[in-house]
Amino acid sequence: MKPVVLSLVAALLTLTAAPVQAWGPEVTQAEPDPDPVSDAAAPRFKPLPPPSLNFYGVPGVVDTPTPEMLPDGQYVTSVSWFGGQSRYNLTFQALPWLTPSFRYTGIRDLNLFGFSTYYDRGFDVRARLWKERRWLPEVTMGLQDFAGTGVYAAEYFVATKRFQTPALSRGGSPGRLKVSAGLGWGRLGSYGAIGNIGGKRPSFVGGGTGGELSYDQGFRGDFAPFGGIEWQPNEQWSLKAEYSSDAYVTETEVSNVFERNSPFNFGVEYQHSDRARFGLYYLYGSEIGITAQFQLNPHHPLTPMGVPAPHPVIPRRQWAVKEVDWNQDWSESTAQTTVFRDQTAEALKQDDLILEAIDFKGTAVEIRFRNPRFRSAAQAAGRVARILTATLPASVETFHITTVSNGVGLSTLEMRRSDLEALEFDPLASDALQTVVGVSSAGPVSETALQSTELYPAFSASFGHYTNPSYFDPARPFRLDVGVDLMASYAPAPGWIIAGALRQRLAGNIKNGRDSNSVLPHVRTDIAKYAQYGTTLENLFVARNWKPASNKYALRHLWPV
Repeated sequence: MKPVVLSLVAALLTLTAAPVQAWGPEVTQAEPDPDPVSDAAAPRFKPLPPPSLNFYGVPGVVDTPTPEMLPDGQYVTSVSWFGGQSRYNLTFQALPWLTPSFRYTGIRDLNLFGFSTYYDRGFDVRARLWKERRWLPEVTMGLQDFAGTGVYAAEYFVATKRFQTPALSRGGSPGRLKVSAGLGWGRLGSYGAIGNIGGKRPSFVGGGTGGELSYDQGFRGDFAPFGGIEWQPNEQWSLKAEYSSDAYVTETEVSNVFERNSPFNFGVEYQHSDRARFGLYYLYGSEIGITAQFQLNPHHPLTPMGVPAPHPVIPRRQWAVKEVDWNQDWSESTAQTTVFRDQTAEALKQDDLILEAIDFKGTAVEIRFRNPRFRSAAQAAGRVARILTATLPASVETFHITTVSNGVGLSTLEMRRSDLEALEFDPLASDALQTVVGVSSAGPVSETALQSTELYPAFSASFGHYTNPSYFDPARPFRLDVGVDLMASYAPAPGWIIAGALRQRLAGNIKNGRDSNSVLPHVRTDIAKYAQYGTTLENLFVARNWKPASNKYALRHLWPV
């Protein structure tokens, strides 16, 4: 059979497609027949599903690539297996037009280069040359296994055109068809070559360490065509067929890993969810293959962060209507300031913030707090400011808010309470506050500050499990230790800590790993030596954090182990 057969099938399917209609986002509405002036009537663009992946973990048909890019920031883990070959792939959409990949492969029963099962690491990179337009297909250039040992080395140009196929679909779904074709060198030029560039290509030599760029063989040697089609009758199912130009010379001619009886591959895939996809395939006229693909994106987290609404800013004009409400005598009363400290500490706890110290000056307050919850320091400081407007007397006009970490003050924000009240509902409040809020290096704690009575001295202990994986041992690529950790710490005063940890291994095989023969200084390569003992003292130390001068921070381990 020749690739022309696949071309005829693609042509027949294309005849049923909407003429030169590119695949685009679907426009929907929140509900049928909405009120024309309501928000539900506004059009909503349903994003395109991410492209399916091939056996190398990049967008493709079955064993050949396609030019599509994943959504920006997409992170993909996939596992594929056929003909004694297992591939574990990691792919990341680093830029909208650039996709790097890492792959770890095991070829069972290769029986070459001194190994029964040959394990290998490889790196790929793909760059889109131009996007799909009405008449123009999407085109991508790819370098496969260009920095590993080269067992899967290939280079290619590939193009794809997408269509809607309403005549072939049922249930109201328009259906989607993708037609792809490309030219490949290296592995992708080893079957059905139609030409040669640069003469003979350097051949793969197994058993090497890799790690060097294969600049001497890129787009060199025989090149051959490949292509495929993918039809999606609905959002869950995909049917695939391709013509592969990979002859698998090492696996089928030099060794006998599997039989390659045909260049045609076929598959069916099921989109289980937005993040998981599974496939079943028949490859090269002799082998059954499977894949599992898992895609994640920080723009669509598995567990979106839910942050409760902050405390509202209550303007003083709403409640401080009498002259006595503005009296400053309260700042001279220890009983009164203690009450305000405790009220503020309790309000901070509602946002998982911790009060370290607070100092009252009648018209000003300095508060020092810990932020164990919010990744944004500005967001945490904003929460503190809102809480102060609700808990402090009307006479307090200036807030000095200091973030504390490990007992050391980091930076101090100075803001006016009246600015917060005036900008509470201003659409440009963030920009406006930047012009009126001062930022400075945090100073030492005031001698008159009221310290929190709940923080020091502090003792904590924890008991839990641990897992310690080890990767890429040629004899066993994945090893694992599991056990339990006992950790304890004691903080007698701000900035001081005494801590230690004991570890007990319950099961594992890292201790059976091979000794490293690397000429580089051994660090993690000696992990097998470190794992010889079941009970270990992981650490034991006394440390002090402090700030010797403005914008200078220090850490001293007095007894590191």
